[in-house]
Amino acid sequence: MTDHDDKPPFPERISLCLLLQAGEMEELDRRSSRPTAVCAKCGLKANDIGDLCQGRPWHKR
Repeated sequence: MTDHDDKPPFPERISLCLLLQAGEMEELDRRSSRPTAVCAKCGLKANDIGDLCQGRPWHKR
């Protein structure tokens, strides 16, 4: 068995809010490089609305 694999260390559907609480800044940055959604609860922005606990569409002004 190998010590590494190609999958990220976190499930794809864990919310960014939880990643922030866990201090996982690299994973947070990877999932918010081109934001299209914002969390109504904490204000974090994400590439995918499914990565947020209370995601809403977000558009730059």
